[in-house]
Amino acid sequence: MRREHIQAVSSALLLTFVVFIPHHVDDTAIAPKSASLVSSPGLLISEFYPRGFCDDEYIVLSNQCGTAIDLKGWNLTDGEGVLSFASDVWLTDGESFSISWNQSSFWQAYGRLPEVSMDSTEAASVIRSSGSFRLGDSGDSMALSSPQGRLVDAVIYGSTSETSQGWSGDPMPALKQGEVAKRVSSAGALLDTDSMLDWMPFREFRYGYTDLQSGSIDIAAGNITTFVSPDNSQDIVLSGIGHASKSISACSYEFSSAPVTKALIEARQRGTAVRLLVDGSPSGGMSEGELACLSVLSRSGIDVRAVKGNTSSGVVQHTGALHAKYIVIDSLVTIVMSENLVEQGMPTDRVFGNRGWGVEIRDSRAARLVLDVFEADSRLSRRDVVLWPNCPLFNGSAELPKAPDQNHTQELFEPLVNSEPARITLCLSPDISVQRPYLAPLIECSRRFVGEQFQADLWWKERWNNESIVSPLVSALESSLRAGGSARLLLDSSWYNVPGNGAVADSLRENTTFAGMDGEFALLNPASPITALHNKGAVIDGRTTLISSNNWVFASFARNRELGVLVYSVEVADYFTTVFESDWNPDRTPPVADAGEDIEMAAGETVMITSGRSFDDRVISSVAWDTDGDGFAESWNRSIDYTASVPGDHRIVLTVEDSWGNAATDEIIVSVIVPDGPGRAGHGGLVGLEWLAPIVLAAAYVAFRRRRPAGEAPSRKLNHRPKA
Repeated sequence: MRREHIQAVSSALLLTFVVFIPHHVDDTAIAPKSASLVSSPGLLISEFYPRGFCDDEYIVLSNQCGTAIDLKGWNLTDGEGVLSFASDVWLTDGESFSISWNQSSFWQAYGRLPEVSMDSTEAASVIRSSGSFRLGDSGDSMALSSPQGRLVDAVIYGSTSETSQGWSGDPMPALKQGEVAKRVSSAGALLDTDSMLDWMPFREFRYGYTDLQSGSIDIAAGNITTFVSPDNSQDIVLSGIGHASKSISACSYEFSSAPVTKALIEARQRGTAVRLLVDGSPSGGMSEGELACLSVLSRSGIDVRAVKGNTSSGVVQHTGALHAKYIVIDSLVTIVMSENLVEQGMPTDRVFGNRGWGVEIRDSRAARLVLDVFEADSRLSRRDVVLWPNCPLFNGSAELPKAPDQNHTQELFEPLVNSEPARITLCLSPDISVQRPYLAPLIECSRRFVGEQFQADLWWKERWNNESIVSPLVSALESSLRAGGSARLLLDSSWYNVPGNGAVADSLRENTTFAGMDGEFALLNPASPITALHNKGAVIDGRTTLISSNNWVFASFARNRELGVLVYSVEVADYFTTVFESDWNPDRTPPVADAGEDIEMAAGETVMITSGRSFDDRVISSVAWDTDGDGFAESWNRSIDYTASVPGDHRIVLTVEDSWGNAATDEIIVSVIVPDGPGRAGHGGLVGLEWLAPIVLAAAYVAFRRRRPAGEAPSRKLNHRPKA
């Protein structure tokens, strides 16, 4: 079934909840209500789990009739068995009731008990079972009937020849093992078309899934700090950790930063409670550095946990890749990034490293929202969450890797603190991308879009039938352009991303350029100092900025755990637009090299020569000094101490290079003279040929005066800025 045939839902970004809402109801669902309430139809099968590992299937019924109903007398059948409610169980409008066959497994997956479990002694007093009611793995049917025997709802799925008057069309596709079927919700109500369309959302639901909604919060001036990698991401993270006094909860897809590891250990030593959650199976596996860092942290008393499923062992990973990158400090400060806590993402070097965007939010409400995500994903009651010391890869004798040297200390972009109030919206994947990626409607409605993306696929495989469709994000961008909008998209040019990213850029150019649309799409210039364009950010209409971990691939929105922040602020948008422009526009302007003025010095004297007046429109990345005229550098320091004992002119050449490889040179002449004075020869008089020294010195002085008249500026300057 193609995506365009599935009814779209309103964008989750329009929600203004300030709390995340769990998908299950309270345990009061079976409490008897007032006898004045009457039974009426309107009950739906809203969720079921047919392919479990531990006889842990479950079914959820939801009241959608607009009033409270009593479940007594209602029947659910799979054609081979019947479940009948034997006692009063009242549900208010919108309330749900879960029936599980494995109470402990359900509790492990969802952190709460089901309303009733068929393996408990209390089940018989609530539900009477007859026949053999068990959902088939490959396909089956269910029918729900009212106490009066009227068919109210039906579901048919997978490979089955069963039919029902309450179902039309083909069965819903079969589910994968560990996958939950959940009815689509539209405008707050469950869809009920009596067809497969009711059961085919865009996002994937796995056993133990979360259903947390977006939250929007107003943030006062001075409480949002934006930053970028490689310039200052490490500074922001280390500062936040360094100021923590109560608690730190961090989540990262990969973790191998030695400086961050050291900072977390120091925080733990001063009494801060530290927790770290990582993906236990990152793409390509865990590096040696990550294994060492995680082991050192665990050995230091830090709570390190990994999320890792194993279907061969019957363990369902409740989300796809744990790809979110965030830190919550003292339940007040939240840092959300596109970058992992690895050296490339927050490098010690401020010039060369990944390009990433980040935001630090100082607000207890935002911190609480993100902590809810951390708690939901890191519960040790989950079978897919394990403590690192219990992992086979834990190394009790591991040593902390050495942090790299800081080769470049000058940053191009400083952090920005908001001077005006702003609003943020937290965007959690896959939870809010129920029917399509949450980003699609934002792009579609935009009139001015600039974005950077690490990884993008042109063709996405549909979840239900494996059919290829054009990426909804690419389609949304084309829709925006057709409506008169403008767009620029810069994609990473790492060799492993070129096929996918290149296909996206080529397709967008082909489909928009010929029609005169205002779109430009390119891969990062290989000459850029950016090691990898690891960013997943965008600026929309000059006022909305997305900082996120979402790549433009299907799994990122439909399956993986991702976290993004939308910041509604013109000044924040301006900040990241400036960063985008520096990545988009190659630097072809060389720096200005300035070694200073020519120097006169006495033989044996030491003088300092500095490149401090050199400058570049972006960042100077290297300085080199050729002090002996052989064409090769002898020093790479910003300043040098120069000593000479041989009289005459000495040529010193300075070469300055910027971060894009543009270079410029300047030279100065150091004139070494021998001062007059008694005893200068170190003997009682002239000895040997020493009588020639005054003549040589006089000749050199005359030549020098002829070369440069008194007061004349140096003539050998090759690349000086104009004097003020």
